[in-house]
Amino acid sequence: MVPTTTPSILLAGDQSFIGLLKYILDQVGFQTLLADRLDDVARLAEIRRPHLLALDDAPRGAAVAVRQEIYSNSDIGHIPVMVLVADMAEALKERHLERTDFMAKPFLPGEFIARLHGLLHPPEVAEANLLTFGDIVMELDAHRVYRGERGIHLGPIEYRLLRHFLKSPRKVFSREELLTAIWGRNIYVIARTVDVHMSHLRYALSEGGEPNYIRTVRGAGYSLDPDNPLTIR
Repeated sequence: MVPTTTPSILLAGDQSFIGLLKYILDQVGFQTLLADRLDDVARLAEIRRPHLLALDDAPRGAAVAVRQEIYSNSDIGHIPVMVLVADMAEALKERHLERTDFMAKPFLPGEFIARLHGLLHPPEVAEANLLTFGDIVMELDAHRVYRGERGIHLGPIEYRLLRHFLKSPRKVFSREELLTAIWGRNIYVIARTVDVHMSHLRYALSEGGEPNYIRTVRGAGYSLDPDNPLTIR
């Protein structure tokens, strides 16, 4: 078992390049794990549960695709990821990915290590009064929700569900995760109850004919996703 004080990092990508990274990180106290292929990253991450992933984006776009796979996996989606890219312009298109940093090659070892520590220990930020996503605005202090200029009236459960989604847009939450987050671990509520309240929330958000932002992912759960083309009629 690796001591909790020793951060472990899973490296994947071009073998000669990540071999050099392994040497550098071993010298500064990381425990390094190597994946032979980017396709193996998600499987190894589920088995080894590293503190951090560093993915060399070679060929271009491959590491970003792996990050998307990890991001959608509720078991390992919380693990921060450093994606090493040759083209930062392409990387900026993926800024919506949580706990993800992009770093352009080439780079100095000291800068790389500092960025890794920044992912492992992000600064604490006080919760903002406003949560926004698309045209949805939630005023936390006033306990009010707007869709554009339209005020939205939500019940207590629907309000808490929306707040939970606004804090992690695009992330897919299973019914079990929502039950724990909204109702708590010691309250017995059947999973079907989540579906009922999500239906109420979806209707309230789209009652004025606005696009439906609540996405149902079959077999997985729900997410707040602006790319959902469906509209409540």
